[in-house]
Amino acid sequence: MEREQAAFLALAAVVAAAGIGFFAFGGGSGPAATPTPNTTPAGTATPTDGPTPTPDGSTDGPTATDSPSPTATLTPIENRTQRYSFDGRELNRTHYFRLAAVGNYTSRSNLTVDGEGYTRHVNISYVMDLQDAREYSVQVFTYEYDDGEDELFPVVSTYTAEETTWQRRQERTGGRNATVEKDTEPYEGEVEPVNTTLALDIGSIATGVIDRSAWRFVGNQTRNGVTLYRLEASGRHLGAAVPGNVTEGSATFVIGDDGIVRYVTYEFVAVDDGERTRYAYESFYGRLGSTNVPRPDWAD
Repeated sequence: MEREQAAFLALAAVVAAAGIGFFAFGGGSGPAATPTPNTTPAGTATPTDGPTPTPDGSTDGPTATDSPSPTATLTPIENRTQRYSFDGRELNRTHYFRLAAVGNYTSRSNLTVDGEGYTRHVNISYVMDLQDAREYSVQVFTYEYDDGEDELFPVVSTYTAEETTWQRRQERTGGRNATVEKDTEPYEGEVEPVNTTLALDIGSIATGVIDRSAWRFVGNQTRNGVTLYRLEASGRHLGAAVPGNVTEGSATFVIGDDGIVRYVTYEFVAVDDGERTRYAYESFYGRLGSTNVPRPDWAD
């Protein structure tokens, strides 16, 4: 019990220092120490063209006026307290600004939305160096329909260096030809720079899951001098800000004592007016402070 209390105090200190709203309440089983997931993205993920590229359904992120608040709200700590809830918006804002302050990182996300008669896959990766104004993204959208009229949007790779952006589009219909376009500020054509707002935001659905779930502390691990805390929610303790009622599923997220989210995953089903929609998502944020953005050979 003393170990559990110490872990809770450490986690409470993290969110207090980061300015994240945090609440504790009783119930649930005791935490068991387990290692956190790898914080380095595995391979190169892929984001798209066509629909607005969003990592998790978001269309925008925090603004400059949304900087993290200096204090957090904590309820009294009790030995038997086992489940915690977070202010998802505050957590996302803190993550956003702390990650931007680090300056460079690598991330990837994979979202699947499986509804009545359709399935949508959104894969996005970012290699970011905000300090040197170099960013690289790859995005792929795939829309599948039961009637067979699938949409394979081209693979869109975007490289921004200072005030110039190169964009490469590779069709997925079997051909090998790719087109590359270039533009500079103020970007009056179709080419747009890498969207740093989306690259820093954890996504609206993930924010809603974090906000509406009752989390169980699972364990912590120190990596590269940063303590990472892993939390899980499932069953009746899982919630989400999507249409309908969440009927089943599970979610995990890992946050560092620096206020930056390293890993988010969720899978659940929501039922709205009799229609079932399955949501599955996974994202990583890694190589913080050690990411370089190489110039792709197609950016002449």
